[in-house]
Parts: sequence; structure tokens; C-alpha cells
Amino acid sequence: MLDACRTCQQSQIVANAQVLWSLLFSVPVFFLAMVFSYIPHVKEGLSTNVAGFTANELVQWILTTPVQVGSSSQKWRAGVSPL
Repeated sequence: MLDACRTCQQSQIVANAQVLWSLLFSVPVFFLAMVFSYIPHVKEGLSTNVAGFTANELVQWILTTPVQVGSSSQKWRAGVSPL
């Protein structure tokens, strides 16, 4: 009984850490897309071309990649394992 409770608590801790990890990177993406793009001087800076992409696109891509790879890795493994 205690082992099952500990396992449940550990999985809850891991799930909470994954949510916090994804929020850490997702909230700035929200502000980049929804808030900063309407502020004139910030919009000019985010519209700068870097290697064929805008700075806004690159920053959003850099911030969303850890969320997709890191916190979603268990979901990806669970989805691929039945195949």
C-alpha cells in the first residue's frame, strides 16, 4: 500500500514538474504572439530578419521546442509504443 502511494506521489511530482516546465516556455510565447507584437518599437525589433526568418519566429521556435521534446516525451513514447 505504501509503495503504491509513493509511486502515485512520485508520478504526481513528475507531472507537476512537466507542467511548470512547459509553462516556463509557453507563457513567453503567448506574450510574444499576443502582446509584444502590438507594441510598435518591440514589433520592429521582432520583425528583424535573421537567416530568412523573423526574430519573432525564431524566438518562438526556440521556446516551443523544449516543450514539445521535453515535457511531451512521455506522451510521444506512449503513442509510438503500440505501433
